[in-house]
Amino acid sequence: MIVSRWGLPTPSAQRALATWPTDFSRDIKPIPCHSHNDYWRHVPLYDALAAGCIGVEADVWFDSSLEDDLYVGHDRNSLKSERTLNSLYIDPLLTILNIQNKPSTLFQSNQTTLFPVPGDRKIGVFESSPSTSLTLLIDLKTASDTTFPIVLAALRPLLKANYLTTYSPATGLLPGPITV
Repeated sequence: MIVSRWGLPTPSAQRALATWPTDFSRDIKPIPCHSHNDYWRHVPLYDALAAGCIGVEADVWFDSSLEDDLYVGHDRNSLKSERTLNSLYIDPLLTILNIQNKPSTLFQSNQTTLFPVPGDRKIGVFESSPSTSLTLLIDLKTASDTTFPIVLAALRPLLKANYLTTYSPATGLLPGPITV
């Protein structure tokens, strides 16, 4: 549905995605492939997911004189205000993962799930393989000292929702639905 009706990344595209059932990816088998320069696809991110790609790449550019947005494109001439890391990747991934991880009311008694997920492990984007992590490769095309802090800020909503793979010396590697 989202792929066939694709236009520019807009809130209406996300509203369409929000109507999908939680098993929207049930017929998609994840395969070890990477969507290089994914933003060149007809429908960035969604085409890759529909093909089963477990990795997507976004080349990001930052220019503090414009805004605090990260623009996605292969070179400066291809950058457009509506093609940002948030609009093409972060917001759609949040929508997909929020739908995938929406608590079921079917098997609940007094707000307690009968089948709890140990350690609050979040389900990934692929219904057929919920523990498969999607790799989001972010290629910095502008100076890392100014771009990287903006990338970290853009990733904060995914981190806050426990959707990112994380590492700390105390806990080690904690896999999440998205690995950056």
